[in-house]
Amino acid sequence: MLEVTNNDQRNDELLPCPFCGTEPVWYCKGNVDYMMRKRTIVIECPFCGTRQETSVLKLPTKMGAMMAITKWNMRTELKAEEGK
Repeated sequence: MLEVTNNDQRNDELLPCPFCGTEPVWYCKGNVDYMMRKRTIVIECPFCGTRQETSVLKLPTKMGAMMAITKWNMRTELKAEEGK
């Protein structure tokens, strides 16, 4: 089963793509049964295709999304520091 969701306010927390500056989107890919199957949170840029996948096995989707967004934002901040 494939479930795609992006009906969460967490989009406000995502930093722009580190490569092109476009606003990214996120969704959950996989089985939505809590603690039963593997799920992946995907964050990707609709413009340049930069993509990050974070496995959220045995985590609630919202907690997994927070973890994936934190990872995305850290990468974005590192890329910005490289440009200085």
